[in-house]
Amino acid sequence: MIMASLNGTICTPEDYLQPEAVHCFVQGEIIGMTVVTCTAFISLFAVLYFFLRVLINVISASKTRPKRSLVSNPMDVYMLSLFAANLLHAVGDAINIKWLHNGKSFQGTACTAQGVLQGMASSAVALSTLVIAVHTFITVFRPKSSPSLFASQVAVVCLWALVIVITGAISGIHRAQQDYFYVPSPEWCWINEASSYLRFKFPEEYIWLWTALVVSIATYVPLSIWSFKHLEPSYRRQVAMLMLLYPVVYSVLVIPETVVRWLEFGHTVHIKYPATLAVQAIFDLNGFIDVVVFLSTRRGLLLFDTEEVTDPGSM
Repeated sequence: MIMASLNGTICTPEDYLQPEAVHCFVQGEIIGMTVVTCTAFISLFAVLYFFLRVLINVISASKTRPKRSLVSNPMDVYMLSLFAANLLHAVGDAINIKWLHNGKSFQGTACTAQGVLQGMASSAVALSTLVIAVHTFITVFRPKSSPSLFASQVAVVCLWALVIVITGAISGIHRAQQDYFYVPSPEWCWINEASSYLRFKFPEEYIWLWTALVVSIATYVPLSIWSFKHLEPSYRRQVAMLMLLYPVVYSVLVIPETVVRWLEFGHTVHIKYPATLAVQAIFDLNGFIDVVVFLSTRRGLLLFDTEEVTDPGSM
């Protein structure tokens, strides 16, 4: 490989002839990508630890009499969906280590895999967060209409089916056309930045990301006000607010990325690489923070302790 003398990248002469398919890192990008990759692995290891603990819980519960089920209420279902999506997202982000190793990101199998994983995971995280917010809102204001365990399972199956179908259809169409769809954008792989591809970003990620953000905020505010006025004793208020922590965390992590995306769409402000990388690093901590929140509040979910979980609307 040849070290470029002007910008410090490590690329071959052929790489510079494919600007759409290859992005050569400069020193500043390598530093930024190192930070982004580290946050991705932090989330990856945290979520893997979570599922290891769940496995241990299942094994322990199988030895008790009577045996306890891993999934006994709707929140168990939603938590499994959320953390499965977090795991998928962290795996997709972890592919960044390949780009760091090569000193460049480039189109190919790994690039396509990262694009597909990121699209599926981002949508699944958003939709899982959305159903948690909606479920909490319903159980508080319409406790008799609170979704059953079966309804929650159907909702999650439909959620993942929707994600798989949309991502599979979009990626399948462009794979058949053999065009530059998943390409370096530029540090990691995602849908081509060209305007002709913009319409595909909305169904694959943005519409779900922003819907989850709006719904999370729309449910958190009234529930916060209502809980402090009506939920007594304090334990009941605590349960209601703990169920909303995941949508709140998601909102806090998504807002910076949303601001950057809207500025990019308007082309009114040039977003520099440090800002983009910082926003991505923050968002990549989603899995880690969700694990911390869960282990701090768990309330008997997924066999983590024996305390019975009660929806706020049923108390």
